[in-house]
Amino acid sequence: MKKITVVAIVLLVVLLIVSVPLFSPSTVTGTTSFRFSGTAGTTFTGYYVRDGRRVPVSGVLQWSFDSAGVTKFEFRKTHPDQRLAFAAHYDEATGAHAMQSTELAPGALGIRGLVQNHG
Repeated sequence: MKKITVVAIVLLVVLLIVSVPLFSPSTVTGTTSFRFSGTAGTTFTGYYVRDGRRVPVSGVLQWSFDSAGVTKFEFRKTHPDQRLAFAAHYDEATGAHAMQSTELAPGALGIRGLVQNHG
């Protein structure tokens, strides 16, 4: 009986240790930068999620944005027939760095992405 109790307690502790990181909110400590370029006057709408809050955005090219705590984003061209260049950078104080860029050609509606902690 004591052996079953000890095994049960050990299993509960292991489950607790494994489940806490799985269910805790992700923290992004680095700075995310977005840059849009293309034909001056091209408009876009969208949002980004910072510190768990959705923040709506609308803008006109050329446009840039820098912030810590960004975990998600989605941007759409107001007029899908226009061309728009998108670049995203992620930098941490620890030296982690990531970059992604793409061109949204005519016909492409927008771009969506997730930002992950690389540290």
